[in-house]
Amino acid sequence: MAREDTKAVRALIKALNDENRRTRSEATKALSQMGEPAIFALIKALSSESHWVRSGAVGALGEIGELAVSKLIEALGDKSHNVRAGAVWALNQIATPEALKAVAAYQSIEGAD
Repeated sequence: MAREDTKAVRALIKALNDENRRTRSEATKALSQMGEPAIFALIKALSSESHWVRSGAVGALGEIGELAVSKLIEALGDKSHNVRAGAVWALNQIATPEALKAVAAYQSIEGAD
């Protein structure tokens, strides 16, 4: 990844924690449009203390694709409902057999509560 891309990804990951919802939304969109260069930073963002950062990361990862499936499956266990819901959406977007199986399993457990 080019040095400028690395700086941009870092700035956008930071923007996922902005108090302004529109800023967070635009950062998510920009990261998803960057595609593969942003994947590893987004996966790392899934372990952020901020549920806003984790939520934005799952949204962007859902747009990027298959490389993030295992981390998105892990996000189904997140303590934040928004992050879990985002992970379900992202996995449904990716729609690989592994992703869809995880969503089905998650929904059967959630429905049992």
